[in-house]
Amino acid sequence: MHSLFLVRHAECYKNIRDEHGGKGDILTEKGKKQLSSLSKNIKHIIALQRISITVLFYSNTIQAVQTAEYLSKKLKVPLRVDERIAPLNLGLLAGLSSEEATTKFPEAESRIEKWRAGKLEIRDLCLPDAENFDIFWNRGQSFITELTKERTSAIVVGSRSTLILLMNMLLYRNPYVNGEYHPWNFACASFACFSYANEWNLTYAKDVQTVDGKAPNASGEDKN
Repeated sequence: MHSLFLVRHAECYKNIRDEHGGKGDILTEKGKKQLSSLSKNIKHIIALQRISITVLFYSNTIQAVQTAEYLSKKLKVPLRVDERIAPLNLGLLAGLSSEEATTKFPEAESRIEKWRAGKLEIRDLCLPDAENFDIFWNRGQSFITELTKERTSAIVVGSRSTLILLMNMLLYRNPYVNGEYHPWNFACASFACFSYANEWNLTYAKDVQTVDGKAPNASGEDKN
């Protein structure tokens, strides 16, 4: 059996500005403090479930890099950047705050808010110049398929859009069926842990919720 941690980066200044996508930003002082608790919480689950992590994957955004580098040192796990887990390219909205997006592209910003609230299917997001969802899904699927085949226990540090993608994928939720693909809320420095025997199973989740504030069902002990 092998395991996979889905970890959202710690708080960065981009989060303070409520900025969409883009290249990211450095961690805030609060974010830097979150790293210590994050590494301790992951260590606890690793020990509890007797997991041997062999690699830490990360996406090439500033906040993900800083979070991954810290965890790599604390957990003594080698780093590997992987473009397949890069966040969804949001096209014209990338790099804009919600306020700026509302002013410049109100219809597109409205679609983002509807998706976040669970009122719009991800495949219907269709933002101007944004990455096609099928492409986003396929690169995530390629990543998970390879990881499953290699039976590697790993950590993935990424942005919210990627973690939502992988969470749905590991829970076997079909984005092409209405209501299947959930817009999970990953707080900064939150994580979910999955194990694999014959299929992926959610064993632990910390600070991950559905849009209505409910925590996902996890089978592991010591759940929060």
